[in-house]
Order: sequence, then structure tokens, then C-alpha cells
Amino acid sequence: MVVERELRYILSLFFIYLSVLQAEQKPVEIYRLNQLQDVNASAKVHAPVFYRDYDWDFGLIGGMTMDGTQTEAKRFTMGIGLHGAYHYNESVTFHGEYVEYFKTFTNDEATKDATNRIMALSAAFDFSADRTYSLFAKGGLGYEMQSKYGQHIDSPISLMGFGFRYMFTDQVSGYVEGRWKFVLVNTETPDNSLIGTVGLDYHFGLSDTKTKLIADTKKHNKLLPKTSY
Repeated sequence: MVVERELRYILSLFFIYLSVLQAEQKPVEIYRLNQLQDVNASAKVHAPVFYRDYDWDFGLIGGMTMDGTQTEAKRFTMGIGLHGAYHYNESVTFHGEYVEYFKTFTNDEATKDATNRIMALSAAFDFSADRTYSLFAKGGLGYEMQSKYGQHIDSPISLMGFGFRYMFTDQVSGYVEGRWKFVLVNTETPDNSLIGTVGLDYHFGLSDTKTKLIADTKKHNKLLPKTSY
């Protein structure tokens, strides 16, 4: 029992030491240029990069639609496409996308070969763009070109929904979206859909303020003695 008690005591001290050591080595995060003036000259600093810090996104998207939510011809259609976005400010972004839905899964013989293409322009509001993850609301207008029932049915549409984004690296993020598609014409045979989207984006056009902040933090860290790392 005495040996067990001493072993627990030693392990506790060891983990406390590791916690203190990790806390001491963790870089100080800097979000604004004037924060550097208040940082200890011997402390390593880091300027985190978030989604809001970029001007542009470009990436690939994959989608799955649940069509026929108001008809008997229920079907799932899988697609892939391209996505681009412009950051108007830290919270508002404008998006453009083109998705080719090429594979349909259904028990309805009349729509088993159905395909469709969607082109859309949307605006999104990000509720937490200053974090590694972010939640956003998105809505916009688009145009859908469908081939079903042996004919082409083209319709303007609206899209509304919510999404979640996560920054994997400083310049790459992934996201998931859930949106509702409303058909704005041909409403005598409605074909509104639920659309699920996953995407992978590359971000570029880092803001001038963030670029200078990163350069200053690198300069600060370069001047530190090696023992500070």
C-alpha cells in the first residue's frame, strides 16, 4: 500500500510538471498588431489565421439531393461540382456554384435516368468567422436544368439553409450544408428538394492586416534565443 501511494504521488507530480511545461511552451496568440507591444520579449508568439482573414475561396463540392418530396416519385441524385466565394467582409460572403447531378437512385422507373444541373449564386452570413470552426446561414437564387420523364424541364430556383465549416489548415477548410430547394416555376408539378452538400475549399488573398501581423510575429520569433522554442 505504501509503494502504491508513493507511485501515485510520483505520477501526479509528473503530470503536473508536464502540464506546467506545456503551458510555458505554448505560444502567445496575437490577433492585432498592437498586442505585440504587450508581449514578453522572450515569449514565442503565433498569429492564428481564420476564415474571415481571406478574400477568396475556390474548391470542389459533392452533393446529394432528395427530389420529389412533394410527389410520389421519390429519388436520390448524387453530383459533383465547383464552388467559389468572395469575402465581402468578416461575416458576409458571396458564393457561386455549379453542380452536375449525374447518378439517380430510385424505385420509380419513369425517373431512374433523371439528371439535373444546378447553377446558383448565394450570400452567406457567418456567425463565428473568427474561430477554427464556423456556423453559417446561406440563401440565394439559381437555375436548374433537369432531364426527366423523357423531357427537359428548366426552372429558376431558390436555395436556403445552414452549414458548418472547419479549418483543417490555415488555407484549407471543409464544410457541410443542408439546404431546401424551392422551384419557382412549373409549380403545377412541384419538385422541391432537400440538398445535402459537402465541400473542400482552398483560401487565398490573405488580408493586408493579417499578412503584416504574420510577418511581424515571424520576425519577433526569429529574434528569440533558441532556448525560447
